[in-house]
Amino acid sequence: MSTNVQDEEDNLWVAIWGGYRVEKRSSETGALLAVVDVPAEHVSSCCLIGNQTLLITSSGDGLSGEHVGKLFACPVGVSAGAFYPFSAE
Repeated sequence: MSTNVQDEEDNLWVAIWGGYRVEKRSSETGALLAVVDVPAEHVSSCCLIGNQTLLITSSGDGLSGEHVGKLFACPVGVSAGAFYPFSAE
């Protein structure tokens, strides 16, 4: 399981389930551009917020430890990419 978000430079930030990290990858080549280490094994999701901060969640379901089921914030120097609102009606 992993989730990702696209930044304003069209790169992907991918939460790595079981990997203690979020990876920044080129959306064109897939090349690894950066790694954000997270002190929790099961990184479950990530998103970029307006002040160039990456919010990261970790799973706590059935796990124990100081950092499971937590929300982390990391400055990354890039904002989220464009989004396109839609109606689910």
